[in-house]
Amino acid sequence: MNISDSAYIREFLINKGLKESNSIKETDIIIVNTCSVRRSAEERLEGRLSYYTSLKKEKDVKIFVIGCYAQKEQENIRKKYPNIDFIIGTRNISKIQEIIDDIESYENKIFTSLEKEYIEPAKDPSNPFRAFITIIKGCNNYCSYCIVPYTRGPEYSINSRKIIEDIKRLVDNGVKEVFLLGQNVNSYGIDSGDIRLHILLEKINNIKGIERIRFLTSHPKDFSYELIEAVTKLEKVVKQVHLPLQSGSDKVLKLMNRKYSLKHYLDIIEKLRKNMSSISITTDILVGFPGEDEEDFIKTYNAVKEIEFDKAFMFMYSPREGTKSYELKETVTLEEKKERLIKIINIQNEITVKRLKRFIGKKMTAFVENYSKKNNGVLASTYYGIPAIIDKNIKKGEIVDIKIKSISGHTLIAE
Repeated sequence: MNISDSAYIREFLINKGLKESNSIKETDIIIVNTCSVRRSAEERLEGRLSYYTSLKKEKDVKIFVIGCYAQKEQENIRKKYPNIDFIIGTRNISKIQEIIDDIESYENKIFTSLEKEYIEPAKDPSNPFRAFITIIKGCNNYCSYCIVPYTRGPEYSINSRKIIEDIKRLVDNGVKEVFLLGQNVNSYGIDSGDIRLHILLEKINNIKGIERIRFLTSHPKDFSYELIEAVTKLEKVVKQVHLPLQSGSDKVLKLMNRKYSLKHYLDIIEKLRKNMSSISITTDILVGFPGEDEEDFIKTYNAVKEIEFDKAFMFMYSPREGTKSYELKETVTLEEKKERLIKIINIQNEITVKRLKRFIGKKMTAFVENYSKKNNGVLASTYYGIPAIIDKNIKKGEIVDIKIKSISGHTLIAE
């Protein structure tokens, strides 16, 4: 979603006649789009802001701090960096348009209201044939470890007619793949009484010119059977589902306020694979949560072995100030967290390689995304959302038929 916001801002500024600078020291405007999911990101940001604000001693540069950190830490930013020009929260991104038009006379320099906001989707700057479409903003789930509901506000869905209009406009401008975004895309339409996600996917699937449809992120508590049918049956929907498990222990899931059980999660996986055995399923795993004992970890480890994810993003818990879990007493030492994380990573790496081997010799389609830095081929995304290197120089945006020859690391090698 941050990439999407940045793409919108970049496109707007270029359309206003501004040019991208290759050097910080030559620029007139610096816009820092921020994240608050992990404290480590904020620490890197604070070091960056110290450097950027020091540039004001040399020239008149305008500095914007936008996004989640700006929303959460507006007062601290103002105190620590008084010469920051504008602080813009997660639902005020479009305010940049207004400010740029009259930047010298703007008096109100902090914009962090949580009113509903709509910004037009933009092309992915790294691939002009792809666009990010935010279909729902905010989050109502309040997982106990997560800061997002406090920085992005409550859920609200973008009108489906507007989404369809935007996608048709983007198709006219060369877009072939759309990436639907939301903190929880599965709850799209609930707040507004609009159509649900599976019907939106059907409508986008019928748009002439769209070749690929992807979406992120899903929450297991809202993953309906109708959505399973849409993902597995609609020909333009990429056959990949990212479905965060977080833990295989019902006790820990309850502490996390995830609102589903392992049994419920396994039922979704079973139905997905029953409808399409080759579907790619990826996940998030969080180890070392307060209250997690050795038995709980073993349940997570065993769940990873049983489910056999195609890929997993694996982390160890760190307390996040402002969340409910911050109030919980930590029961797992840092050393134990590291040990558990290494065990999960090792078993998942074995599973990923095993899962990739099922594609060797298979034919499929792939969307060419970029030129490979490691060889003379191109990097593409397959029908299953798995990266592939193709041994031929093909233009970006092409949809090509490929045959998988081998694997290298976690990448398919194709011809």
